[in-house]
Amino acid sequence: MAIPTDIDCGPFQLLEPIGAGGMGEVYLARHANGERAAVKLLTKDRARDERYRVAFRREIYALAQLDHPSIATIYDFGFVDEPNTESNKTPNVAMSTGMPWFAMEYVDGVTVRRASRRWEWPDFRDFALALLDALAHAHARRVLHRDLKPSNVLVRAGESPGDIALVDFGIAELFRVDRDREAQQRAETTYGTPKYMAPEQILAKPHRQGPWTDLYATGCLLWVVACGSAAHRGPSSREILHAHLSGRLAPFLPRFAAPDGLEAWLRWLLQTPPNRRPQRAADARRALLALQDRAFDDMTLDNSPSRGGAPSPLRAQADLPIPSSEVDQTLVDLEVDRTVVEPEGAPTEMLEWAADAKLAASRDEFSSPTQAPTVPPSWRDDETRQRRPAAPMGMNLFGLRKLPFVDRVDERRCLWEALRQAAGQQRPQAVLVHGAAGCGKSRLIDWLAERAHETGAAEPIQVTHSRPSAPADGLASALVRWFQCSGLEWSEAMERMAEELGHLGFDSQERLIDAAGLLHLAGSVEPPDDAASFGFYGANESNRALARIVGALARRRPVVLWLDDVLRDARTVSFVRHLCSEAQHVEAPVLVVMTSRDDELDETPELADELRELCASTLQVTPLAREDHAELIRCMLPFEETLVERLADGTEGHPLFAVQIVRDWVEQGQVAQDHVGQDHVAQDHVGQNHVTKAAGRVRFVGDLDEAVPADLHRLWRRRIERLLRDRNRRGDDGLQALELAATLGKSVDHREWDAVCADAGWNVPVYLVDRMIEAGLAAPREAGWTFAHGLLAESLRRIAAEAGRLEDHHRRCARMLEGLYDERNELAAERRAEHWVEAGRPLNAYEPLRRAAGAAAGRGDFARELAMLERQVEVLDAAGAADDDWRRAENWVTRAAALLNHGKPDDSRTLTERAHAWTQNHTGPKAKEIEAATLAQFAGLANTRGEYRDALEFVLRAERLVEELDDDKLLAGCLRKRGFYLWQLNEYERAREVFTRGRELLEAAGAHRAALQCDWNIAWCWFEEGEYERVREITEYLLREARATRNRGLEGSGYNLLGELARVEGDWDEAVRCYEEAAARWRRNGSRSAVIARFNVALAAIGARQWDVVERECKVLWTRLAEQGYVSRRPQVSLCLAIAAAARGDDDGWHRHIEAAEQGIDTYDYRTRDFPWIAQQGAAICVERGHPARAQKLAELEARLWRELE
Repeated sequence: MAIPTDIDCGPFQLLEPIGAGGMGEVYLARHANGERAAVKLLTKDRARDERYRVAFRREIYALAQLDHPSIATIYDFGFVDEPNTESNKTPNVAMSTGMPWFAMEYVDGVTVRRASRRWEWPDFRDFALALLDALAHAHARRVLHRDLKPSNVLVRAGESPGDIALVDFGIAELFRVDRDREAQQRAETTYGTPKYMAPEQILAKPHRQGPWTDLYATGCLLWVVACGSAAHRGPSSREILHAHLSGRLAPFLPRFAAPDGLEAWLRWLLQTPPNRRPQRAADARRALLALQDRAFDDMTLDNSPSRGGAPSPLRAQADLPIPSSEVDQTLVDLEVDRTVVEPEGAPTEMLEWAADAKLAASRDEFSSPTQAPTVPPSWRDDETRQRRPAAPMGMNLFGLRKLPFVDRVDERRCLWEALRQAAGQQRPQAVLVHGAAGCGKSRLIDWLAERAHETGAAEPIQVTHSRPSAPADGLASALVRWFQCSGLEWSEAMERMAEELGHLGFDSQERLIDAAGLLHLAGSVEPPDDAASFGFYGANESNRALARIVGALARRRPVVLWLDDVLRDARTVSFVRHLCSEAQHVEAPVLVVMTSRDDELDETPELADELRELCASTLQVTPLAREDHAELIRCMLPFEETLVERLADGTEGHPLFAVQIVRDWVEQGQVAQDHVGQDHVAQDHVGQNHVTKAAGRVRFVGDLDEAVPADLHRLWRRRIERLLRDRNRRGDDGLQALELAATLGKSVDHREWDAVCADAGWNVPVYLVDRMIEAGLAAPREAGWTFAHGLLAESLRRIAAEAGRLEDHHRRCARMLEGLYDERNELAAERRAEHWVEAGRPLNAYEPLRRAAGAAAGRGDFARELAMLERQVEVLDAAGAADDDWRRAENWVTRAAALLNHGKPDDSRTLTERAHAWTQNHTGPKAKEIEAATLAQFAGLANTRGEYRDALEFVLRAERLVEELDDDKLLAGCLRKRGFYLWQLNEYERAREVFTRGRELLEAAGAHRAALQCDWNIAWCWFEEGEYERVREITEYLLREARATRNRGLEGSGYNLLGELARVEGDWDEAVRCYEEAAARWRRNGSRSAVIARFNVALAAIGARQWDVVERECKVLWTRLAEQGYVSRRPQVSLCLAIAAAARGDDDGWHRHIEAAEQGIDTYDYRTRDFPWIAQQGAAICVERGHPARAQKLAELEARLWRELE
């Protein structure tokens, strides 16, 4: 390989070739200051291929994220300038103008394979600890190496085994970020080196890859270091990959005296299923440190044959299509002569490892052989890392590099202590972090998330909220991303989610219900038509399910739940309210960290006060102190001190502003760096002094008085325009494409962006997102990308507004959402409405808001339904709709129904009467439809008052109107109401006939879930008529259907009805069992009916004469009934307690409770057949106990209750 002397790589002079790989060539180079470096260039052929250029940029981006002494540091990157035509040298034909290059730290050392030949156990341990520490840092910053092997880990010359450098991130990937379309395409075939590839890499399963993937490769590498040969052996790549998939390991024969537990520790890293390995490098590191304190011989590892034992039953049988090749070479998909492992060639047993019951254990089983993850006492490093001298960092890297964290010591201490308290108390804790925009709130929480991940102390989950809202927003979407289900089809996502929930301990039924519900709630994965009824029912069920999933994750490892801009989503606030109110009943270490801008807190003072009350502590993030701010600026680039002072004064402690100004300077070429600074004397590993030149200072080129602009918006506008101008003369398309992205929200979904740009007739420039990322204006994320800051998206929308384009952008976004998503998608409908409002067409928002409200009502979230309906009022007002517009009347009656469901009958009646008055002055089909809805609402109001005859008359009038409209679905709704009122009037046969007709209409309309409710009503009619076998037959059918449709509410109703059957038959034990099952189902979905099931348990205990159960249940019920809005049932509880006291001979208890029961009967009108049954049972018991007076009193009460029922 010749030395390309004509190649200009900025301040780096190429000296000699030192290596070549699949993508390019590596040269030893010297920086202008004398520092040696390694420069990697794409060859001419590779540079022409966009796939290679993308991979090269990915490596640069990955390296720029990292800052660790055990990871080779990147110095600079750029593109080759024109060849030096004045040189007498012949230009290098392998290189070309515009070819990318990057320079990184030159590591003077040897590969670990060579260095480790004479190592002993302490050397091995120091090396392994250093490697794990480096991986912990990379994983915390979401970088997976994916090609760990001896040649990519160097031990520095003359240094200790722990002084290493991890190199070659050529096939690195961003964990839980790089799951976009390009990543999916890249993942269709296999990358890696056969001896060191994890099974999920071999099978090209990107959604199964994570830190555990690198830890598997670490186990392979360390086995080689310990034994001198690989753990998985074979004469060809095919045989080696078979060994990985089967878990077939070579005998462990270390070259040094090793502690007893080393083999077990390595086998832990080499478990075939990903969930059986350590999930964090910190877990493996902690266990390795404990090896000298504890032996691991008693560990039982499935799929781990003992020395020389038989291979696992997962041994591959299929013939993987892998030809023999050099097994230590990296297999890169982009190689022309690559070795390929297609997923279809993998053994069936391996593809189905998650379904194998033997392997479906929790990840926790081997997550730490010594102890569960713990939160260190301090957030600081366990030991001070010895940083290397400052590198000659190029200014091109400034936009990509992650700046060090400066100050905020008190805030960091407070957050870390909150995490320790949550972990120590095993209870949720909440913290509110607020401040002005750009002061560093998100950076502070990002630090906490990264540090918690790196130490293994906690699992960070970031939840975003945008204005306008985006598909990635909300807790459900964040969990879908965490489970790595983004970008999957429904069936794949369901399989993946159910598998993960199974690892968390969910049973086979509930994992399917919660998986489907979570995907529905996120709205990012389109369900098939037959999955429409699988969502959660009501906000309570949603919040309970989300809390259940987060709690299960936290019981495995504490969770830091970062809710960014929390006030922007009422559903997230509802979840926080639920989690904090249930904190005493939730045994899970969850630290909820909420961020909010001060101006948004001021907009909703009542909600802000509620959040503060929920939080254990509140942190206000203010601008950085003057000296701290100056120190942050010094960390950016080696500025001249006068420039530091000027920038610190101009940005007044706002880190965001300072960073954006420096990036603008770099892009405009307004700053220049002297490549050669002052002499720097350093000693090498043998004690020889060497003189090098320190990196030169960065100075401002131009008028220093104009260096700091006053307006961040103008600054961003200038940067965007320059970015587009530099790469494409037609910058308008690129600018408007970015404006459209900002119109969609801070987080941008690739599919949506492509669709809306296509509608506008613009082709999104292929380079655009990459350039935004390189400039620090954007960051990649699953299925898309995100603007670096919400204020940047606001600035782009402002640019569009000033140019008169913003309303048109919103119109395009609204049309795109309508075409891209199913009409049942509630979140898409809500987003579409907001875009129509911003487009200046508020009336167009009415219909999507109606759909969103209907979807919310259909899943029982009446609070959200009401919020959508109130938003309808706002859009009608904004549109100037007349007072007699039909939309207002429709909104009144729909809102009235929502208010009644929300427990506000008076407000409901006011709106119902207003809508009814409107119908008296209007005619036509729409007026008839609204009048029918009004009459049905009057029926509902009469029902709440117990006036069932009046309710029946109202609903019959509504039916007649609906029949004229020929709307079977509306008619079925009226029939269900009529059947219910007939049932209340004890007209069971007529009620059954009405329910049967309604069921037929609903089935014909495809509303199977509603039809099942009719079946349940029919079963109750048969029950009241004493046809118990019919009841049992229908109930068993309902239970089958409920399980098939994952309808917990209906399943609970079925078990409750079976309990009633058992109680009638005197089978008290079976009744208790069925009621317990019903309570469990209803409790899981947050239904208030769970308390009724507990009451039924008490009734069955009366029949069984189990007085301790009666008292236990009733004492709890007394409080729970009031909490759930069933206070009118308290007299029945008092009567139960009175009977239990009489049975136990507790005279004081009898008098106290019977008096409370009598007072309650006089106060409340609520009556059921259970009431006289309780009195009848009590009279019989008092006769048995020899209390005739009490028996007489209860008999008279029974007679009174029967009369009132009739």
